[in-house]
Amino acid sequence: MTALTIALLTMTGCKKVEPAPEDLDSLMQWFWENYEADDPAVLVEAVDNLHLEIGGDTFEDLEDGSLTSLSAEAADGLPISPAPDVAEARGFYLLNTFPCTLKTLESILYDLDQGSMYDDAYVTYRRSYLTDLDAYLDRQEDSLGWEVELTGDLLGADFTEWLQGGLRYLPDTGQGPALMARTFMTKPSAFEEGSNKVFDQDYQIEVFYERSPGEIMHAYGLWRTMDMGGGITMEDDAAVRIILNNLADWDDRTAELCEAGAP
Repeated sequence: MTALTIALLTMTGCKKVEPAPEDLDSLMQWFWENYEADDPAVLVEAVDNLHLEIGGDTFEDLEDGSLTSLSAEAADGLPISPAPDVAEARGFYLLNTFPCTLKTLESILYDLDQGSMYDDAYVTYRRSYLTDLDAYLDRQEDSLGWEVELTGDLLGADFTEWLQGGLRYLPDTGQGPALMARTFMTKPSAFEEGSNKVFDQDYQIEVFYERSPGEIMHAYGLWRTMDMGGGITMEDDAAVRIILNNLADWDDRTAELCEAGAP
């Protein structure tokens, strides 16, 4: 490498990507931080590591648990305001399988009308693409981005939430093609006047691939700060259990959509 090449890399702020780890906790954090990695080969390696870590073809049943906090730099460069204290967000994960093909699942994940497909999850839902859908579907680009404004209900209190998210397609892992999805809140949610509830940080990373034909493996990492009122926060294991159960229900609903061939 010439001195000129080194200087140019320095000027453009090229970030070195550390090799993908092997343990589940570190892998989920690595996926979050390297979702936009320039070299898809490092993501392919990480998917292969994930497959081995969770038992590969021997994985039998739904599994969930805790994750350590994201690093302080995990939100650097993301359009989040005000700058969050990422370490405050409690982490947890879900591993699950459900019947679907990756092609059908992908069409569900990128569809704009999530509100109709998951009608129990939202009061209102509006998504718009930030990048070109046709370029993504033609595989000219491996990533698709969108922004979301939704309203929901948290224990009787209405709130508005603003998100950015997207998909990344990996064509050639050891398990065939894979999808990654990443989502984050761009600012704290706004609750109805008089509410004592808070929902101000949410970081989600998901990995999907077909473990066998027609069977999706889903690895879901989530870090969140939330105060549901009455002293119920993400430090309450019962609150986390409710969220994890809802994530499992989400997979069940996705399986129903897959069976129906939606969208």
